[in-house]
Amino acid sequence: MPCPHHCGRPLQPSTPPPPPTPLNTAALVVLSSISLHSHHYIIYHQPLHSAIAIIIMFTRLSAPSFVSRTCTHSQFVRYSHSLVRPIYRQGWTFCRTSSSHYPSFSSSSATSSSSTVMDKSSTSNNNNNHHPATNGFRVIPVPILDDNYAYLIVDNSTNIAAVVDPAMPDRVLDAAQQEGVQIDTILTTHHHWDHAGGNEQMLQAIPSVKIVGGDTRIKALNRRVQDGDLFSIGNLRVRALATPGHTTGHMVYHITSSSSSSSSSPDVHAASSVLFTGDTLFLGGCGRFFEGTATDMHRALSQVIGGLKDDTLVYCGHEYSKNNLEFARTVDPANKTLLDKYDWVCKQRDRGLPTVPSTVGEEKMYNPFMRPHTPAIQRALQMEGKTNEEVMTELRARKDKF
Repeated sequence: MPCPHHCGRPLQPSTPPPPPTPLNTAALVVLSSISLHSHHYIIYHQPLHSAIAIIIMFTRLSAPSFVSRTCTHSQFVRYSHSLVRPIYRQGWTFCRTSSSHYPSFSSSSATSSSSTVMDKSSTSNNNNNHHPATNGFRVIPVPILDDNYAYLIVDNSTNIAAVVDPAMPDRVLDAAQQEGVQIDTILTTHHHWDHAGGNEQMLQAIPSVKIVGGDTRIKALNRRVQDGDLFSIGNLRVRALATPGHTTGHMVYHITSSSSSSSSSPDVHAASSVLFTGDTLFLGGCGRFFEGTATDMHRALSQVIGGLKDDTLVYCGHEYSKNNLEFARTVDPANKTLLDKYDWVCKQRDRGLPTVPSTVGEEKMYNPFMRPHTPAIQRALQMEGKTNEEVMTELRARKDKF
C-alpha cells in the first residue's frame, strides 16, 4: 500500500523492524520521520504486555500528526513544538525504529559505500544505481534521517574529502572510514537542523574541520562564504553560489576537479562538475519559499543554477523525486521527457534505490519550477502572458497543497 502522503515509500518496511526494547513494561519510540516539512510516524503492534511510549517531537514549522497504519487502530495526537507526551494503551508495544530499518529510502545501505561510489570503476558494476562517472573525484550519497541525503566528496588524487550537510555524523564518519579518507571540510547549504544539525558533533570528532556556510545561523560555522567565493578541497575547486529563496542564507556548491583538465587520460564521457543544491533545487522540484520570494527562487533556479553547463550533475538534499514528478505531471501532462523520468523514478524507488543525481539539462526539460516561461506550463495554469515570478508563485502555492 503506498503512503497516503505521496512520499513514495511503502507503509510496511522492506525488512522486519528490530524487536522492541523493553524498559520494564515501557519502550522508547524513535520517530521514523523527523523531516522539517512532513511527519509520518509508524508504530508496530505486537500481542505483548502493556507499554508506555514516550514520543518526542521537535518541530518549528507545523504541528505533526501521529499515525499508525500498520496496526488495527489509529491514534492521532497533535503536538506543539518540543511537546513530550506519554501514551498508554493496553496490548500495544512500540518498537525501536530508525531509518536504517525503515523502508526503501534506506534500503540502499547508508554505510555500504561500495555500492554508491560515483567513479568509473564502480559505475560499470552498478549501472542500476545510476551513478555516473566523474573525472578526478567521486561522490558517495549517504542516506540519513527519513529522506535526507548527506554526501561524501572524495578527491581521488589526495584522498581528502568534504561532506555536505552531515546531519547524522555517525553515518558520515562510518562512510569516510570505509573509504579510507580524511574529512577536511563540511559544506553546509543552510541552517535548518536537518542539514546543519550535525555540525557541532562533527567538530568534536574532527577539531580541525572547516565548517563552511553562508549564514551565521549555521551551527559551529567557522568559515563564512559569500556568493562567488572560491576555495579548494584537495585538488577540487569549489565555488559557493548564493541561492536565497528557501532561506536567505542558502548556498549551493559547484565542484570541479583541477586535475581533470590536465589528466593524461580523462574520461570524455565522465561529468566534469557537480552541484550540491540542498533545498534550493530538487529533482523535479524546488524548496519552499520560507524566507524568500518567487523572484528569489526564480533567479536561483533559472540564472544561477540554470547558467551552469547542462551536463553538471545535481545532487539535492532530499529524496522527493517521486512526489515532485507526480505534481509536475499535473501541470505538464504532455511532457514525454517528464513521463519517462517519472517511470524511471518509480522503478528506482520500488527497488529501494536513490534517484540522484539528475543534471542541470534534465531539470530544464521536466522541472516545472525551471520552466515557468514555457507555454505548456502557462496554459495548464491558465496564466498565459503572466510573468515568470507570477507563474512561480502559483506553482509553489499548488505544490504546497499537493
